[in-house]
Amino acid sequence: MKKTTRTAPTSSTATAAVTFQLAPLEKLPPPLFSNVVSFLQTSEFNALLSDSRPLLALGRSAMEVVPEHRQLAGQASALANLNACKSATPVAPTSIDRMSDLHKAVTRSCAAIRVANHRRRAQARANARRPQKLTIEAADAQRELARGAQGDLPEAFTILAKLGRVGAWWDFMLTALQALELSPSDYVITLALQQFSARRFTETVETVQRALRDLPEDAGVLRLELQTVCAYAWLCQGEFAKASAVARDLAAARVPDFPLQAMLAHSQGKELECVTSIAAYFTGAPNDVQLAELYAWIGQLDLCLHHLELAVANGHEEVVHSPLLDPVRNDAYFQMTLRRLKMSAADLAGIAFDPQLPPA
Repeated sequence: MKKTTRTAPTSSTATAAVTFQLAPLEKLPPPLFSNVVSFLQTSEFNALLSDSRPLLALGRSAMEVVPEHRQLAGQASALANLNACKSATPVAPTSIDRMSDLHKAVTRSCAAIRVANHRRRAQARANARRPQKLTIEAADAQRELARGAQGDLPEAFTILAKLGRVGAWWDFMLTALQALELSPSDYVITLALQQFSARRFTETVETVQRALRDLPEDAGVLRLELQTVCAYAWLCQGEFAKASAVARDLAAARVPDFPLQAMLAHSQGKELECVTSIAAYFTGAPNDVQLAELYAWIGQLDLCLHHLELAVANGHEEVVHSPLLDPVRNDAYFQMTLRRLKMSAADLAGIAFDPQLPPA
């Protein structure tokens, strides 16, 4: 990559600097700018700041947001360059202004590659630590249970879900409800979701319908949540008419489940309705868990894996065990992604978690 030398704006503290031709950085948002400059050496960073006045605000914000940039640039020299450029009267043309269109395209690509590599390295570190993270979560949950903290039962259920221990989840839940004399109705959503995750769809429907009969009339939110779980169980069983009736009820109650609508439309060969429902979902606040499930169900593996990685990175490891991912579960790329995320069956089998209640 070609480098040119020119003199920085006149100042007692400014010195000749090497122009670092990386990309049209003035147009980058501050977070992306911070990622890019994290690859630079001290001399390059100082030259970059003194090269173009529009970069000053980005440089200053980068050093404020990421303290490591102060050490990278050398605090004294970087601030000197900032102050020198800030007080300079003429605005010199930047090296970017003198680039050819082809050169600009190449440097943009180089910047994108650098940022992508940075993110991939960050993801690799997070993935490598994931088994340790889940082990710590499991140990914390067991410690709280040993202290008799009843409020930590949902946390134990969550850990079991993340580890894919459906059978252990079921046994522990029944034991806990009986030992603590808790009503199953207090955990009916958890129970229904556990049955759904275990692919026990008929039992899921029975649990939901039994709970709906016992619910008071004012339990509107819980009623809608239970109906939604039931609809997904019907979807997985191929009972599309029943699931569609629930989808219509949710829409009438002004809480439409667009992923459910899209999956139903796709399953019935109504691709236009599927696309319309997905577009409607994106007008709100879509989350990566539902997007991973949605794209898996409709066979868009690349999009499924993208959102699966984001969901796992945000702490929703349980999504990898969802029945809605079953259409792509045996795909070689899906299994490869699980291994890279350290969420394969072999990775999870090495994490010990046998939740126990304190003795009575």
